[in-house]
Amino acid sequence: MGRDTPPTILENLLDAFLDQYLSREIRQARVDQFLALKQGNMSVREYSLHFDSLARYAPSIVDTIRDKIHRFIVGLTAELIEACATAALQDSMDISRIQAFAQNIEKGRRRQQGTTRSEQGQHKRMRFSRY
Repeated sequence: MGRDTPPTILENLLDAFLDQYLSREIRQARVDQFLALKQGNMSVREYSLHFDSLARYAPSIVDTIRDKIHRFIVGLTAELIEACATAALQDSMDISRIQAFAQNIEKGRRRQQGTTRSEQGQHKRMRFSRY
């Protein structure tokens, strides 16, 4: 098909293709999974991969970059939502940048928690070594 093909014809072709190879029930189940997707115990990277794989089944829900970013942020853990929502206000933000931003925050917090645990462990060892 050429570049001048009307979008409705392409949408009909896509629908026919999906109907042939992926039933409407399965597609609806994937949309439902997408709507229920939360980060929970997943890392940001794992959540991003699930988000990207399921988002393709819900194009009307995430039809703009802003919608996609908003849906991604809403599914993050509470500790990441505020920082990511603020970062999402930048005009140049896209989904890959917000995902990387969330991963960097998570990495920094893990590093900080590791440092704190290490310091606590050293403090305990020092305290016990006096006896």
